[in-house]
Amino acid sequence: MFDLRRCNKLEKIESLESLTSLETLIIHDCTELNTLPSLAEATSLKWVEVIGCNKLEKIESLESLTSLETLLIYDCIELNTLPSLAEATSLKKFDLISLETLLIYDCIELNTLPSLAEATSLKKFDLIRCNKLEKIESLESLTSLETLCIYDCTKLNTLPSLAEATSLKKFDLRCCNKLEKIESLESLTSLETLCIYDCTELNTLPSLAEATSLKMFNLRRCNKLEKIESLESLTSLETLLIYDCTELNTLPSLAEATSLKMFDLRRCNKLEKIESLETLTSLETLIIHDCTELNTLPSLAEATSLKMFDLRCCNKLEKIESLESLTSLETLLILDCTELNTLPSLAEATSLKMFDLRRCNKLEKIESLESLTSLETLIIHDCTKLNTLPSLAEATSLKMFDLRCCNKLEKIESLESLTSLETLCIYDCTELNTLPSLVEATSLKMFDLRGCNKLEKIESVESLTSLETLIIRDCTELNTLPSLAEATSLKWVEVIGCNKLEKIEGLESLTSLKTLLIHDCTELNTLPSLAEATSLRSLK
Repeated sequence: MFDLRRCNKLEKIESLESLTSLETLIIHDCTELNTLPSLAEATSLKWVEVIGCNKLEKIESLESLTSLETLLIYDCIELNTLPSLAEATSLKKFDLISLETLLIYDCIELNTLPSLAEATSLKKFDLIRCNKLEKIESLESLTSLETLCIYDCTKLNTLPSLAEATSLKKFDLRCCNKLEKIESLESLTSLETLCIYDCTELNTLPSLAEATSLKMFNLRRCNKLEKIESLESLTSLETLLIYDCTELNTLPSLAEATSLKMFDLRRCNKLEKIESLETLTSLETLIIHDCTELNTLPSLAEATSLKMFDLRCCNKLEKIESLESLTSLETLLILDCTELNTLPSLAEATSLKMFDLRRCNKLEKIESLESLTSLETLIIHDCTKLNTLPSLAEATSLKMFDLRCCNKLEKIESLESLTSLETLCIYDCTELNTLPSLVEATSLKMFDLRGCNKLEKIESVESLTSLETLIIRDCTELNTLPSLAEATSLKWVEVIGCNKLEKIEGLESLTSLKTLLIHDCTELNTLPSLAEATSLRSLK
């Protein structure tokens, strides 16, 4: 054994070639070392480890090391040549006949790899940050290869066929900016995971028709890719992620991808339609973001396992069909679909817990919320043409209702039975002139009402014994507030910019009140006594 470490001024080592009994050679962090002697006669060597030798340019005569089992070379940034390993037939970790694992990281001067045609035992090949490498040869005969990872090889322009790599389970290709095509994936019947990221010149993908074991396909930032073929036969596919493929204009049918659980599609700006989602009975998560040309969605009528549907920034989409049968749906997010004018009934979406609807400027009505007995969160923002909300009378699990900037909405019905409601926020609904009674909303902790310019009165706040925060701002026509005498949990009361409000009643019994803010209520002429508001800390 010869172990040499951190000898920073050592420039060369002489006469290792005659050490016929040497089994282990370790050289670490000898930063001035520029030459290693031949190892041609060190025929007993089993382990060679050379790490952090920044000036070392070559290693000679490894080819005759018939006993060598492990070869580790890291962080030798000037190393530009490796000798042949043709006779290193015992090698298990690095190269050739018995080789099972080949890891090549950060060899920034490496421009050539020897053929791997005879490395028939190779199971794992990682090639990462070899910035001068232009091609890889002879992967097609690697019948034992299970994992192939190629990252950040920025000059790599060709990949050999993988036609015979029939054991390949994982193929992960990232940041190979000059690679234009990948060949012969169609015969990879064992492939389970396919990840392709940031291959910005990639314009063609081979058919995946026979990759019937594929479970995960993750495709990101392949800006020149126009189409993907033959996903329809991927009966084992569980996860499909497609991000930032800005030229992608066609997706194949997913009709037979009956195992698909997650489909996440983002920023595919030329994609106009998606076909055949209706048969995806295993689909649990559907995310579609920023597909600005998408104008049609297929029916989701049979996607009965769907739990989450997240749709955002699909500016040409006018309607969504067949949500009414989604009995497993728990989360529905629809944001910034500015042409959406119709939503299907949600009458049977009885598992729905969260419904978040924002900036759908052409949507005029929402149907059938009244039967959503599991609904806990309802958020509706900036739906400027929405003029009607269905009754919420049976949404008895609702904890949060946040309604903002719905300028045509005139009334809200049936809040009085919402016994689980904890937070009620209503902002800038400028045509809202009526609020229903809150008499049974006994769990309400926060009531925040702002910018409702036509609202003249609020009813039944007095029974809200759990209410802790009451904020009323810029309700310029509000002339009456009910008594707050029984809202004994109130800690914060804020009344600002209510120009017609003449009096506030029941403050005198609010023993928990800590903050009272009253500004710009120009008609207010009376305040009750605050004698019992013994917790009051701030009065403005």
